[in-house]
Amino acid sequence: MTDAEQRRQEQARQRDRVVAKALRNRNETRRSLLAQGRKLARRRAENVDDDRDRAADADRSTNASAHSTMPSPDSNAAAAARHSHSTVPAQPKGSTVPAAARLYGLGLYQRIRSEADEAQSTADRSPPDGGGDR
Repeated sequence: MTDAEQRRQEQARQRDRVVAKALRNRNETRRSLLAQGRKLARRRAENVDDDRDRAADADRSTNASAHSTMPSPDSNAAAAARHSHSTVPAQPKGSTVPAAARLYGLGLYQRIRSEADEAQSTADRSPPDGGGDR
């Protein structure tokens, strides 16, 4: 094997290592983005519940002039629809790393929602018993 062939093989191995690292980093970032989205969705839902409780308490208030000047909070779906476009190309030019599906808007909301539903359904299942009477 000549020096030129060895150099090309080493460059190819180095390129493969760089691409593999880029894919790992991208996938880790996507996982953390989805986890953050689930956390924000939970917090938004809690805030909506708290706001409803405060509104119910305010209805019983004797102060007629007391009212909130805060806008009503959006639902998770409404917040997702508000950010429903991307200006990032589906496949970046000149990149050797395969592109992943973009996560934004309603697609991101539905993905977070489906993962949260799956997690909830597995948590709701009772563990199987050992089978047999004691």
